[in-house]
Formats: sequence, structure tokens, C-alpha cells
Amino acid sequence: MKLWAINQLNGGKAEILMYGYIGSEDVNANDFTREVKALEEKGCKHATLKVNSGGGSIFEGLAIFNAIKNSSIEFEAEIDGLCASMASVIILACKTIRMSKHAMLMTHRPSGAVMGNPDQLRSHADMLEELEKTITAIYAERTGLSIDDVKKKYLGAADNWLNANQALAAKIIDGIYDGPVKKEVAVPVAMRNEKDLVNLYTNFLTQTDMKQIMLTADQLAVLNITADADANAVNTAFVAMVAKAQKADGLQQQVATLTQKLQQVENDAAAAKAQAIVDAAVGANKITESEKEKYLKLAKADFDTTKEVLEGMQAYNSVQQQMQNQGADAVKTARIAVLSAKTGKDLYMSGELEELKGLDFNNFKAKYKEYFGSEYPLSK
Repeated sequence: MKLWAINQLNGGKAEILMYGYIGSEDVNANDFTREVKALEEKGCKHATLKVNSGGGSIFEGLAIFNAIKNSSIEFEAEIDGLCASMASVIILACKTIRMSKHAMLMTHRPSGAVMGNPDQLRSHADMLEELEKTITAIYAERTGLSIDDVKKKYLGAADNWLNANQALAAKIIDGIYDGPVKKEVAVPVAMRNEKDLVNLYTNFLTQTDMKQIMLTADQLAVLNITADADANAVNTAFVAMVAKAQKADGLQQQVATLTQKLQQVENDAAAAKAQAIVDAAVGANKITESEKEKYLKLAKADFDTTKEVLEGMQAYNSVQQQMQNQGADAVKTARIAVLSAKTGKDLYMSGELEELKGLDFNNFKAKYKEYFGSEYPLSK
């Protein structure tokens, strides 16, 4: 079941709930835009966007922002509980914005996580700065402040929390309303983790009586409170739970950082192994320097197969060496032909008979017999 839905369409007016994280299955630009188009086709002229969201994806949020901005429907926003991060940008697309006196609004700099090499990290930082420029311009247009003042006031190093009166004074909202007190609360059947419990509490910050949040026995045990606990005890328990959840987020970030470092170490080790087997192949005269880079890439992609191929290669002579060898054979053949054309006597007298012996022994024996009249004595 989606956390945002069209509640009503009467007299050309509609109400849309946007409760949840932006970019999730519950709140996403694709579904939102499709529903806005459907409302336009039904003749809707006015829509109230009721918001309770901790933010989420910047790109999904910008798509929703543009869907509202470019729609023929006149949108107004009502902040029922929490309007944080990207949600605080989306509401600025609406013509008017009102906020429950019990609600809170939060702004901060864009953030994100990425793994990769230094170039990829720098590219991600550049992208975040460009997105920050876009968001800053949206805040500036709404509040009338300069770009620099918006950055200092709303997009500083720390999260910037505003209650309804502060948001009105900052000209982010146009008015304050008393949020209705809900008498019944639908509680999820099962709580998967601490984050679910925190979300349950956050979704109903507008309630004046915290006892109206009906918790199961298991949930009460996790919070270490009793069913008859007063509002202060419930609030204290949830604050402690929020702190614990935030600490868990910090640990997750540390794990991500360590995982990234480990991956880099593994990549460096793999690169060193690939370099070693390729250098060895060059040294063994199996591949040339010009082929080195090609085999290095192959080794990084599939080390075992590349190693097997290189180990199975035979050393080879260079083309120059082969040409030199072929040239020497040609010279030898030509010299034998010259010596063979002479008589045995001429060879003996010129001292070339011994040279022929080294070049062509069978030919030498024939010339020896021709001159001496007897076979060459092998024992001589």
C-alpha cells in the first residue's frame, strides 16, 4: 500500500498525501507525475499536498517539484508533521504553503555516499555542488534572500530546524494552521527494526496525546516502558531510540568507509599481481613491450586465464633476429656455391679446402678425393 494517495476529488479539488521517503516505492516521481496527469484529465483545478516526509532522493524530488510547477492544477501545501531535506524543496513549487503549529521543517546541504577512485569521488562532489546551486536558487526565489544569504542561513554545515513560527518569519510558509488530532492510529502489524519504530513516532508528531499511539507488548518491551506510561515517559523513550538509531547510522557509515578502503587494498594487490606476471612474460621474451599494456588489462580482468596463457607461451626471436638468421643462411649457401665451382687443386692451393670442410663436409670430401685421388681419412 502506498503512503501517498489521492483522498478525494470533489468539485474540482483533490487532496494528496505525501507521507514517506522520496524516491522509495511509496513516494516516487513516476507515480506522482502519472497521478497528477490523471487529475488534470479529470478537470481538477486545485490540489492540497499534505506532507509528512523526512526527504530522500534529490533527483526524484526535483522531478516531483517540476511536476507540480508545470501542472495546470493550482497546488497548495500543508505540512502535517515533518517536512525535511528534499521535502522542504518540493513544497516550494506550491503556490501557497501552510504548516501545522505542531510540525517541523528542516533544511540542509545535499549529501550522498559513493564508492570509487579519487576521480569518481571528486566528480560526485562536483555533482552535489551543482545540485546545491539548484536548490539554493529555489530557496532564494521563495524567501527573497540572496544566494549567499540562503547558503549561510539554510544550507550550512549543520541541519537547520524551523518550527511553524520561524518558517513563517522566514517567508518559507504563508500561514499556520492547527493540525487535527487523530483519534485512531493504524499501527503496522510487525515492526522490522528500530527505524520502523522511529518512523511510527515521527509520523504522528501532530498528536497532542501520545497515549493514542497503540503499541504492542513487544514494542513496549523494546522501549522499556509500560502501557500506562505518561506522555513524558513515552517521549523520553522515543528520544533515546532516535539517538540509538542515529548512532547505528554512524556505524554504518564507518563500515562503508572501511569497506571502501578494503576494496582499494584488494584492487591494488590485484594490480600488482597482474603487473608481475606481465613483466615476467616480457623478461622471458614471450611478449614485447608494445604488447605489455594489452596483457596487463587482460590480467586485471581475468588473472588466472591470462596467467595460464602467458605461462604456455614459448619465447620467440624478434623479427630482426629472424632476418639476421635468414641472411646468414643465404650468405653460407652463396659461399658454398663459389667454393664448389673451383677444382680440388685450386681449393687446396688457395687454402679454401679447409673452409669448405666447415661449410659442407660432403662437398669437401669430393674435392679432397678429386685432388688427392683417395678418400678423406675420417681418423685424420
